[in-house]
Order: sequence, then C-alpha cells, then structure tokens
Amino acid sequence: MLQSQGDVDAGNPTGTTRPTDRLRKLIAGTLVVGVGAALLIGPYRKFVVNEWRERALSGQPLLFVPDCPSTSRDFKCGDRYTIEFRKTGDEGWCQHVQHNDDREPAETCGIDPDSIDFSRAWRHFTIGDVQLDYSWRGRPLLRGVGYVGWLMTPEGYASRQSRKLAIR
Repeated sequence: MLQSQGDVDAGNPTGTTRPTDRLRKLIAGTLVVGVGAALLIGPYRKFVVNEWRERALSGQPLLFVPDCPSTSRDFKCGDRYTIEFRKTGDEGWCQHVQHNDDREPAETCGIDPDSIDFSRAWRHFTIGDVQLDYSWRGRPLLRGVGYVGWLMTPEGYASRQSRKLAIR
C-alpha cells in the first residue's frame, strides 16, 4: 500500500501512532475535562448550593442588615437582626431572632426552614410577623416591596464595622 509523503513521518516510516502522540492526546483530553469541570462547578455552587441556608441549618448565626436608606417601613436603617436556627428534639426547628443588642431573643418554634413557597431556590425566615425570602445571593426579599437588606456573617459585619466609611 502506498502512502503519500504527508502521511509518513520522517522518524516514523510505518505511520503508527507514537507513544508521545498518545501522551499529548491524553494531556489535551485531561485539560479539556478539567477546564469544563471548572466552568461548571462555579455556576453549580452559585445557583444550586445556598450557602446561607447551609449556614443556618448548621446552627451558625446569620445577620440581617436592612438597607440604608430604609426601603421598608418594617425595618430601620442601622438595625441588625441576628437569626439562629436550632433543631429541637422532636425533629422540629426553632428560630431565634435578636434585634440589635436585646438581651432576650424572640423565639419561634415549629417552623420548617426548608419549606418552599414559590421557588426551589428561595428559602425564608421571619422577623416578628414579617416573612423575608432569601436566595443564594443573600438579599432578603419582602414580597410587594422588593429587596430590603443583606444577609451577613457576624465576622463579615464586624469587619465592616471596623472600617466604616463616612460620607458627609
């Protein structure tokens, strides 16, 4: 069988694939798979995993900080609410909400932090009798009003307070 000059490598007259060519293909394939996985993991964590929900259900506190200027008559600029979920022995949940530095947090038991009202991506918590929905972005939403603040970690809030900006 005749091969054209372009088909035969000068160092490989038989025309078979050399081990270095196979290694190059393996490396290229690994890089393509690695880059593809990296491109998919970011959006997956961002849109599927709700880190605020995971934090709340593990018993770690969340801070709700209303927007300034206030966008809702229910919440005032400069306030902060510490929200903690605690699992009770009978497989229920209790929610503790502490307003600013109040000594006694308000407690509501028998709640389901995993309940879904209108979308699988949104969860909710209540402050007083006001239900706030939140997603992975950490922007609490008051239905009929819009976004009314931010969720923060206590560490993030302390860090922000230590380097306040003043605009006069």
